[in-house]
Amino acid sequence: MRLRILYTVCVLCGYLKFFRASFNASSYQYMKMLVHGMIYLEGQVNCKRISECWQEEVWHQRLIDFLNHGKYNLNQVNEDRFNQLLPLALKHPKNRDVLSKYVMFSIDPTNFKKYKDKQMQGVHYTGDGEGIYKAHSMVMSCFIYGSSCIPFKKILYWGSQGVPKGRQIPKSQIYLKLARKAEKIKVFGKKRIAVFDGEGCSKKVLPYFHKSPEWSGFVTKFPRTRNIVVAGKSQHIRRYLSGLKNTEFPPMLIGNKEVYYHELEVEVPSLAFLGRCRRVVIQDEPGNVDQKTMRVLITDVMDLTVEQILTIYRRRWKEETYHQIIKDRLGVKTYKHRRLKAIMRFLELADVAYCFLEYRRLKDKVWESSLSEVRNALIRKAEYRLCVKFNLQLPKRLVVNG
Repeated sequence: MRLRILYTVCVLCGYLKFFRASFNASSYQYMKMLVHGMIYLEGQVNCKRISECWQEEVWHQRLIDFLNHGKYNLNQVNEDRFNQLLPLALKHPKNRDVLSKYVMFSIDPTNFKKYKDKQMQGVHYTGDGEGIYKAHSMVMSCFIYGSSCIPFKKILYWGSQGVPKGRQIPKSQIYLKLARKAEKIKVFGKKRIAVFDGEGCSKKVLPYFHKSPEWSGFVTKFPRTRNIVVAGKSQHIRRYLSGLKNTEFPPMLIGNKEVYYHELEVEVPSLAFLGRCRRVVIQDEPGNVDQKTMRVLITDVMDLTVEQILTIYRRRWKEETYHQIIKDRLGVKTYKHRRLKAIMRFLELADVAYCFLEYRRLKDKVWESSLSEVRNALIRKAEYRLCVKFNLQLPKRLVVNG
C-alpha cells in the first residue's frame, strides 16, 4: 500500500513539527518517512520497504545514510517528547487516582532477538558488521503516570564477558546512570518513585534511591534467595512463605481485579542499610498457598498504603507493554542495522511513533482504547480515504466496522 494518502494525515505531520529543530530539511523528510512507516506498515519495517511505499521515488540507501550520518540531535528529540507529552499526561483528569502525587520511573532490560537463532539483532562493536562483540541487552527506562507510559533514555548493556574496551559498564551502574538522567526531568511538584524488577534489588542500586532527596524511594520485586528477620528471628524467605495460610491473604479490589495479599514489616540482613522495610506478598492463584504462585514486593516508603504498593507494581507492566508495542507493532524487531549510532537513532524514532499514539490517546476521546487500537483506527481511516479518493471497493473490515 502506497503512502501518498497517509502522508496527508495532518495530525501526524502536525505532531512531528515539535521535533523540527533537531533536523535539517532533508533529515526531517527522512524522519517523517520512517515514523509514518513504523505506524502504517503493520510492523514489518525496514528502509527498503518504506522507500518503496513512499509517495515519491526515494532510494532506500538515503534512509540508511540518514540514520548513520544525517543531522539528528538525539538528546533534543528525547527532551522535546517529554516537554510535549509529560505535562499533558500530568493534567489529564483520567490520570488522577491513588498514585496522583507520584511519578513512577521504571527501569527494565530487554532483548531484541531474531526469530531463528535467538541472538540479539545487530549491534556489533566494529562498523563493518564483522566484529566479534555482540551486545547482550538494552536497558530501557520510562516514566509512568496514571495510565500513561512515556519512554525515556536507553543504554546498551554488553554483558560481563568479552566486553569491548570502553563498554565495561555493570548493569547496576547503568541503572544509576539512568536515574541521574531522570532527575533532570521536571515533574511539576510530583514525587519520583523508582520501580523495577528483581534485577534492581541489590545493595549497589537501592542505596541511591533510599538516600537521595530527589527520590521518595522504590518498589521492587524481592528475589526469593535471601534471609529476612521477622520478630527478631532470622529465617529464609522461602521458609517463611511455606508457612503462610490462606487465611493470611485478605482480598483487595485493585481496579476491576481482586488481589489477595499478605503484608509484613521485616529487616533484610543483606540490605541492612534499609533498616525496617515493608513487604507485600501477592497470591497469584487465590487459594493456592504454594510459594511458586506468590510474588514478593519490597519498598522503603513506609507511608504507602497496600493499595498504592500493588498499584505501583501492577503499572510497572506498562513498560513491558511498551517493549512489546515497539517490537511487534512498530517494527523494531525487524531492523537490520549494525552500527550502534544507527540503532539508537532508529529506536528513538520508534519512541516518537509510540509517543504519537499516546498523544492521540490523551488528546482524543479514545482514553479507554489501547495504543494498538489507536494505531489500527488510524490505519482504517487512511484505508477509507484511499478507497474514496480512487473509487475502490471498501475492504470487508471497513464495512463490518462501519
